[in-house]
Amino acid sequence: MPIRYVSTKSTVFHPDADTDSQEFVLIFGDEVETTGMQANGRDEVIYRHRTGWVRSDRLMTKHPLEMYFIDVGQGDSAYIVTPGGRNILIDGGSGNEAFQFLVWKSTCRLQNR
Repeated sequence: MPIRYVSTKSTVFHPDADTDSQEFVLIFGDEVETTGMQANGRDEVIYRHRTGWVRSDRLMTKHPLEMYFIDVGQGDSAYIVTPGGRNILIDGGSGNEAFQFLVWKSTCRLQNR
């Protein structure tokens, strides 16, 4: 099943293809797995072991550049994920705030696989 990425600031994850009800919101760069099913301008996707529907025009095939700025106490840390999948952490600080963010972010990706 092909992997796609959310291409807009946010998009709604619908429980079915026909209604406008929303289960939750996905944000730019979130990784989803498509099932190949399409209906009403939406693709069926799997996100964190949940199946739902996302507007087809809100998905892209290439991994985007992701940048996160993390409050680490006396300043900010920067975490970058390149389109090629490289992970870059700049100034993680002396506490564990950056580490906790990285654990959360990697858990999000692992739960989707």
